[in-house]
Amino acid sequence: MTEGQRIDINKLLKSKNLEFLSSPLMYQKSYYEVWLVIERPEWDKPHFKKALSNFIWRHSLEKISKILELDVWNNIQFQNLLAPTVWQANADEIVKILALNSWNNPLYLKLLSPNIWNRNAEEIELILSFPEWQDERYQRILSSNIWNCNPRKVREILDIKEIVDPVYKEIITPTIWLSNAEDIKSILELEELKNPKYQSLLTPSTWHSDLENVKNILAIDKLKESKFKHLLTPNIWKKKASEVEEIIDLDIWKKKTFYPLLKPTIWQRTVEEVKDILKIEKLQDPKFKLLLSSSIWQRNALDVETLLNMPEWEEEKFIGLLGANIWHTTPAEIREILDLPYWQNYNLQHLLTPNLWSANKNKICEILDLLIEKGLEKYATTSLLKKSSFQIEALIDYLESENISIVIDEKLNPIFNVAPSVLLKRYGINLKSIVHEYSLTQSGGR
Repeated sequence: MTEGQRIDINKLLKSKNLEFLSSPLMYQKSYYEVWLVIERPEWDKPHFKKALSNFIWRHSLEKISKILELDVWNNIQFQNLLAPTVWQANADEIVKILALNSWNNPLYLKLLSPNIWNRNAEEIELILSFPEWQDERYQRILSSNIWNCNPRKVREILDIKEIVDPVYKEIITPTIWLSNAEDIKSILELEELKNPKYQSLLTPSTWHSDLENVKNILAIDKLKESKFKHLLTPNIWKKKASEVEEIIDLDIWKKKTFYPLLKPTIWQRTVEEVKDILKIEKLQDPKFKLLLSSSIWQRNALDVETLLNMPEWEEEKFIGLLGANIWHTTPAEIREILDLPYWQNYNLQHLLTPNLWSANKNKICEILDLLIEKGLEKYATTSLLKKSSFQIEALIDYLESENISIVIDEKLNPIFNVAPSVLLKRYGINLKSIVHEYSLTQSGGR
């Protein structure tokens, strides 16, 4: 293929927003073949769109057409199987698999998932013929994860007597198909995991690991230190022993101020991501001390750095916003809230606390505009920001009509800050009814 033809194909994909279809195999096709594939009428149907992937170029134009034109896709129960993995099969194999009588049995319908294309018709038929599936004890582990295994591997796992032992009921789940018979048996027999101290580690997550990795993690001496004790949870099995060691060997853990970060959520991040976050110098600034919490692992290094570099943290009035729950909010959302004009109003600056992050920008604007209009802004609370502005307006109208004080002892009437159920139980006020009546008034219905 010439460079000019390659450029033409790229332009074609870009014009259709299909750049994700690009792959070395695609450039082995002619421009005309690529055009014919992406102009197929099937892509106008939602269930076919899910199968659009660069895996499609594994097939010739003829074979692609044959798969897309199969009558089986008219059956709604098979339409979810149209996924990128479908290109692992050919048309004849697809027909054989979906013609199996087993799909008439409701027990097996949950196995119809895109990873079924990992196996051929003969393998599927053999796996589904195993007599254990008629036993309720085995049915609990019957899931589409099984297609990660060939029939021999499935047979070996089913032959492990412990998988139906009630003692192991909590850990023997469909994730077991991510492992193999030898590792399963050996892990269940590990002396360390029989120790009450480690029994909580034996969960379905264990099968994300293998025997050698489990043993290597349990052998890491540093994990026995008190500061690392919170890291020994089932989430640890998502990591390799070498990664665990690399993270807990970091010098930063010599500083007690960083101990709050030593929580299981750290395993959500790769070693490099952990390092990138911890090397951000501003995290060592005392004013950011309250941000040193395990919630930080919900964000990446760029997010953390962007947040810490916001100029508002140089102003005293914004310092109160620095709390651990700030990590539940994206830097873009934080920026939007910090840019709101309300914080120039002294009567509203008491809202600048960590609880503000539980509200979104639009709701903040609606409610504060209403309170300013009513001359009540200095009584605003962050809990009030959880209500809708219409609810608040309806409550104000209700109190005024009943000659009840809106402000009591320099605070909003308590009814503004309680849940609807408490409002009804404690004060006999039905918020739903009040809002309904108020909406009728606003629409001229009363």
